[in-house]
Amino acid sequence: MAATIYWDRGEKERAADELQRLLEGARGSKTLRQHVPYFERLLQGAEQASGSARPGEELTALELRAQENPSDVQAQVELGRAYLERGRVDEAIATYRQVLDPAPDQAEARAEFAVALERKGLLESAIAEFQEAIRLAPSLVAAHVGLGWLYLRHGRLAEAEQTFSRGIAARPDAALLHHSLGVVYARQKRYGDALEAFSRALELALEEGEIHNNLASAYLAMGRYEEAIRHADRGRALGKPAAKLLRALERYRRPASR
Repeated sequence: MAATIYWDRGEKERAADELQRLLEGARGSKTLRQHVPYFERLLQGAEQASGSARPGEELTALELRAQENPSDVQAQVELGRAYLERGRVDEAIATYRQVLDPAPDQAEARAEFAVALERKGLLESAIAEFQEAIRLAPSLVAAHVGLGWLYLRHGRLAEAEQTFSRGIAARPDAALLHHSLGVVYARQKRYGDALEAFSRALELALEEGEIHNNLASAYLAMGRYEEAIRHADRGRALGKPAAKLLRALERYRRPASR
């Protein structure tokens, strides 16, 4: 997902723009509509990090609501999310623990808790929480995606592959999981498998420029230049020009007939 790449590069505003586009597409797609809440949470975090944070008064309101309703799981989760969005990781961790201690079966909260733990640098604890979230809710796409990309960020490709594959077994309709698995295959230089995964993601999702660019990269690595050019041009037409990829393909373009 391009938003993940932008985030890892520190390009928070570009990540927010990409997530906004994904969210709009998901709302209009029967296939992707199920991912709307996940994209909404990611977008909130990116907007906070890029400087478009909600007013401080809103955080105060969330804190008051959580204090007045300590048994309201949703209120506590929203507060934990707000802390995390603002970089207040310790407070987010403490809040998620308040949710999970009395209600350990809250899979979505546990997956968000895992994100906070990773940001704190507690990788093995984060992995354990993601795994528990998956055990509680095997079809929770956000947990599979979060755990898989944690492994990817730390170069643990075999574990990332296993995580995304298990996620696909539980949710074969989740385009994000197929695309993420394709990224793993590409990094492993298993380009045939990557093509299959990216193509499946494209079938399940709306036209997505990043998927076309990944397909183009895989075709280029395999020496299938016409297909690479076709997908790279489609990625550019969809507003996702990959400058380095397009430059690499220039030598393989046929001269325009006069």
